[in-house]
Amino acid sequence: MLRLTLRTLLAWLDDTLSPSEVREIGKQVGESPVGKELVERIQRVTRQRRLTVPSSSGADATDPNLVASYLDSELDPESVADFEKKCLTSDVHLAEVASVHQILSLIGQKAKVPPEARYRMYQLVKGRESIAPKIRRTARAHTPPPEPVSEPVQPWVTPEPPRRPLYERYGPLAAVLALVAVLCWSAWKATTPPPAGPPDLLVADTPPPPQGDVEPAKAAPADKTQAAPTAEPGKGQAEATPKPEAPAPPAETEKKELAMAKPEAPAPAANANSDLPAGAVGSVSASNGVILHHTSTEPGPSQWDRLATKTPLKDRERLLNLAPFRTQLTLGSAQVEMVGETEVWAHAANPMQAAVLTLSQGRVLLRGTTPAAPFDVKFSGRLISMTPPPGVVVGLERLNRRERGSTKPLAPILRIFVAEGEVPLVANDAKETLQGPASLTYDPSQGWTDRSSDPPPSWVSETTPPPFDVQVGEQFLSFFPQDRPVPTAIVEALDSDQKEIRQLAISALRAMGDVSFVVPLLSKEDSVTRRTALRVLRAYLAEGEDTVRTLHKELESYFGKDQGEKVEKLLVGYTEKEAKDPKTYEALVKLLESKDEGLVGVRELALDNLQTLTGRDDLGYDPAKPEGKGLKAWQDLKRDNELRPVGAPKAKK
Repeated sequence: MLRLTLRTLLAWLDDTLSPSEVREIGKQVGESPVGKELVERIQRVTRQRRLTVPSSSGADATDPNLVASYLDSELDPESVADFEKKCLTSDVHLAEVASVHQILSLIGQKAKVPPEARYRMYQLVKGRESIAPKIRRTARAHTPPPEPVSEPVQPWVTPEPPRRPLYERYGPLAAVLALVAVLCWSAWKATTPPPAGPPDLLVADTPPPPQGDVEPAKAAPADKTQAAPTAEPGKGQAEATPKPEAPAPPAETEKKELAMAKPEAPAPAANANSDLPAGAVGSVSASNGVILHHTSTEPGPSQWDRLATKTPLKDRERLLNLAPFRTQLTLGSAQVEMVGETEVWAHAANPMQAAVLTLSQGRVLLRGTTPAAPFDVKFSGRLISMTPPPGVVVGLERLNRRERGSTKPLAPILRIFVAEGEVPLVANDAKETLQGPASLTYDPSQGWTDRSSDPPPSWVSETTPPPFDVQVGEQFLSFFPQDRPVPTAIVEALDSDQKEIRQLAISALRAMGDVSFVVPLLSKEDSVTRRTALRVLRAYLAEGEDTVRTLHKELESYFGKDQGEKVEKLLVGYTEKEAKDPKTYEALVKLLESKDEGLVGVRELALDNLQTLTGRDDLGYDPAKPEGKGLKAWQDLKRDNELRPVGAPKAKK
């Protein structure tokens, strides 16, 4: 029987004991108030970010070799008691031992070490292989330390890059400034009016008097209406007609003709971003939660950082709003609202456009401007333009698609919702008009399809989120203090006791493009976490071919090559042809029979495929406890040839 000591408690927390020992220690912890308090204290001190490492001198000094000997069970009982007493009375020593034990427990797993960190470690310590074998034993005592191959780099400090020559640093800037100066001078010369002529040429409306031998009739021809004689009354003619109005000056006549020939252009919409700095295309107006922007310029995992409200946005700014929050953006002259888990790219708009954006995922609301101006939305390589009347709201939702059993995603579709008003739509010269309440779908392969007159969903018609979303959002937001990195906050939310918070955290990881934390969740004992990870990974498969390749690598890294391919097939699903094959159901039921504790995720996936193919419920089967009535129910159905696709006729015996 294991004793409840600090060392066994650390092994229990880091999951390095056998299943029987885990149950035994768990029972002892549950019955011991001191054990519960110590577990909570270990979890608290390992997460405190302001704790330092134990001092190397003084009364509380601790030798790192002593910590290593304690964790390797190489200390004598008296030293063990003294060391554990020091750990129980000092948070610094307790955090040191717990953190080191946790790191050692992960050594057997594959860890991703950034190349920069590996380079720094090699610079800090010179390897043993560089010392000659014959003098290896005496080198430490009789020879001075060898000179480093290169200058040591301070730990966790990025080495300063070599300075480039002056012409490389300032040459392009000087060339650009010279080009700007030339362009400004050319524009100034082109817009400068010519010098005014003599004063007598600027007077105006009367023609100059005739000069020299020029006849008056030729110098200034008279108008026929003015030359006609005036009839005298009483001689068989009507009274003299009134003198007609003089014709308008030539300049005014020409302006009127141009105005009649040229159609009137729509007035530009009012600019709501007049107070933004130069180069900004908009700003974050308001947000009730977490809004992120993409900061990485290097290829690799996505890097997201939190964005504050009133922050100016530059052209091609990539923004991500997390669920269940809403964020309002001011783009161009319009208001754009991001609803739930949504990613957009902001673009610069000309004065005749309301806003220009790219919808990468999720939902947005567009509000018509005064006067009405078009919104240009880039979607799946297409440009869709819509012009809602002032104040009218248009909802857009991007839906990714994938056929069951296929790893190749289909082209996404765009759903457009209008609650009221008439909204003109244009996509690739194909024009449509949507009269609310109605909805319409744009499919890149088919054009405009699926017109419906049903009322729009609540996220379009309701201006405020439901009370439950508000409450869950406030709890989820508590994990995001301003000084905490976003990935750290989301990973901590994965350990929440509330299932809704865990579901939001898992979904946020997929939205950020990082599924390395989601794949291990398939093997969690919690069924809600497993199911959510399953759903999120399938949604990740439908995003594109790049995400399919990324998920394949992550599954192979975590489960191994053979097991990873099996898990990937279960995530992808089975085609219609495979669903009719009895061997498919035999293989799935065989996976349910596995008793390996590490294959709980595989059993969960097998159960999900059986439910999807047959349309049945789980029949009482629990992937975490495979033995029982549920397993027998599936085995009986397989034996009786009762497992078949939904709607398929019963097989004849």
